[in-house]
Amino acid sequence: MQNIIVKAIVLCVLTNGLFAQTVALNGKFGVTSDYVFRGMTQNANAASVSGGVDVYYQGIFAGMSVANVVGGSEEDYFAGYMKQFGGLGLSVGYFAGKYPKMKLLNYEESTLSLSYQFENSFNITLNYAHPLTKGNEEMNNKELVVNYKALSVSAGKYNTFGKYVKVSLAKKVDKNSYTINYSDFKHSSNSILNEKIVFVSAQRDFSLL
Repeated sequence: MQNIIVKAIVLCVLTNGLFAQTVALNGKFGVTSDYVFRGMTQNANAASVSGGVDVYYQGIFAGMSVANVVGGSEEDYFAGYMKQFGGLGLSVGYFAGKYPKMKLLNYEESTLSLSYQFENSFNITLNYAHPLTKGNEEMNNKELVVNYKALSVSAGKYNTFGKYVKVSLAKKVDKNSYTINYSDFKHSSNSILNEKIVFVSAQRDFSLL
């Protein structure tokens, strides 16, 4: 699946003159004081640099990104389909996290998102991630995200592993975004694994077409 995603992105780059009016091809580059994913640090509370590219065509999307994590790098691949019904949005997809130097950590999941955009800069999203990798059943994840202007609050729960809350305040200047975040993860049975993290992030978005 990852090879198909990469080939789709490369095809869009090579044929951008033919599809420039209908295809959106975007890139991003970011730095963060700590790479936190669903409540847990991925880089032992150290800074991380990331970059990625994604393509969108009439509701179909695909992309990939890479970041440095503990022990090496993480490569993420995703693809799916999204549809908007007025203020209601629906997205179904596939996600894979790959670790070239730590292949035992590789995982795949199916994703489902349902969102609603209100008229006053307020929106709410429900995310669901179902593990496709055998043995990862405890990482089944449900998440609620509420956004209002620059403020974002999310709360998530793993099947049996734990739960987390994240609060973010963002500032966007042109194509640059700056975010200060607080994340609080509580393990289901071992308080030693609890994590409270404050981190800051910056990201630059750009169009490749």
